[in-house]
Amino acid sequence: MPRITKQNRTGSTKRKKTSSVLDRIAPVGQITTGLKFLVYGRSKTGKTRLASTFPKPALLIGTEDGTKSVASVKGLHFVKLQKSDDLEEITGLLAKGEYRTGILDTAGGLLDLMLKEVAGLDELPVQRHWGMATREDWMAAGAQFKERMRTILDLVDSSELNFVTIAHERNFNEDSDSDVLAPSVGAALSPSVASWLNVACDYLCQTYLKEKVVVKEIKVGKKVKKVTRPTGEIEFCLRTGPHEVFMTGFRLPPGQNLPEFISDPTYDKILKIIQGS
Repeated sequence: MPRITKQNRTGSTKRKKTSSVLDRIAPVGQITTGLKFLVYGRSKTGKTRLASTFPKPALLIGTEDGTKSVASVKGLHFVKLQKSDDLEEITGLLAKGEYRTGILDTAGGLLDLMLKEVAGLDELPVQRHWGMATREDWMAAGAQFKERMRTILDLVDSSELNFVTIAHERNFNEDSDSDVLAPSVGAALSPSVASWLNVACDYLCQTYLKEKVVVKEIKVGKKVKKVTRPTGEIEFCLRTGPHEVFMTGFRLPPGQNLPEFISDPTYDKILKIIQGS
């Protein structure tokens, strides 16, 4: 029986080289991807302002219009979610590489939007509580949130896109009557969603305000002592280091120093810590 050779359209008998997973092996230092950043904190502590310092052009994806604090930032665009399905089209836009940074403001607002749709409610009560929806509704909304966010965060793993997730602050043990449980403060989401998002993001930080102090040297007899004095000025801070109450986390190589907090935080300051410079 004669041997039959199947030809391609150009008449060549050579097979097209297929890509292999082995082609994607590279030294870890050569792997460059964006940042998966989760920042939480109380209202007006600089969360959105910090996110607006990330590389431009940047897209601020809002569940409400909180753009007043960043109205003068150039290269920052805004879109308000009207339904959770809007996020699918926005994810497609981010995948095209037209934006260097995506910002979700806020994670809790997105989860509320999904819960409202799942439960068939026109509006959610101002004070959230478990009785406003069934356990199945909460679980379905949480699962939908994770699926949507995982799709976006996967883009970060395969590109140079940065994605910042903003959340309000919650004390997870404040409703407990137990004297044994220590306070635990993190992103204001349902416990299962918060735990998942904490792990999914490489950098977990908390914004807070504190009063600025100055260190002065005073002479007491023959000795010189350093004393701190308050200035009355408010300082925006980002908690980065480990804390017994506030949930924080930074993926850094062993031995690399991590400050307790960053004063007047920006993307550039964060990147210097990550790069160890």
